[in-house]
Amino acid sequence: MPSRYEAEGRVCPTQIYKTPTPSSGSWSYTLSDEFNLCTKERMIHQILVRTTTATTTFDFKVTDSNGVLIRQFLACTGVCNDVTPTPVTGDFTLDIENASVDEPFSVLIKIRDAYYA
Repeated sequence: MPSRYEAEGRVCPTQIYKTPTPSSGSWSYTLSDEFNLCTKERMIHQILVRTTTATTTFDFKVTDSNGVLIRQFLACTGVCNDVTPTPVTGDFTLDIENASVDEPFSVLIKIRDAYYA
């Protein structure tokens, strides 16, 4: 179960952890399917996607509610681990595409409030 905290009367996730098995090489998850959304800007601080088999290849992308591409990782093999802070506001969707094998994946997204100096 993802950890949560209360902000502005809404439940906002601080991490998302999923263990999907793609079907026909694809899987999709939209944040609003499970959580009420925060309207303030937040930062994705880590994107970690790991396959069961180290040789499995896949693409991974994060898109906003308007379908605008936020982050994209192409031709990953076995694991994709990115710690580039990425701003997000509201809803977003996680997609695994072109997986060479339909096997269990681990998907971890860590999110924090955006702070400005």
